[in-house]
Amino acid sequence: MNKFKGLSFSKRGEQLTLNFNNYDYWESLEDILKILSNIYNVIVIKELDGPDSRIFYIKINEIDYTLQYDSYGSFLKSDSILGDNFLKEI
Repeated sequence: MNKFKGLSFSKRGEQLTLNFNNYDYWESLEDILKILSNIYNVIVIKELDGPDSRIFYIKINEIDYTLQYDSYGSFLKSDSILGDNFLKEI
């Protein structure tokens, strides 16, 4: 059962990006991370907070992802085809 509302997909180059359209505020990454962690095996590798963006480097099921908030909103992306396939399942 999907806990997220307002999801959409886009491409940034060849990367598939899952956009969390209803999570477009600074603290949204913590909310998204909490929901993902309740459903999947999520490990936070690194956190970066900057003046205009916030980034969590995470692993879900042994695949690397970037969970990011910036002026475009909140999104999750992966560099791999396996990661792209997983994004479609969320």
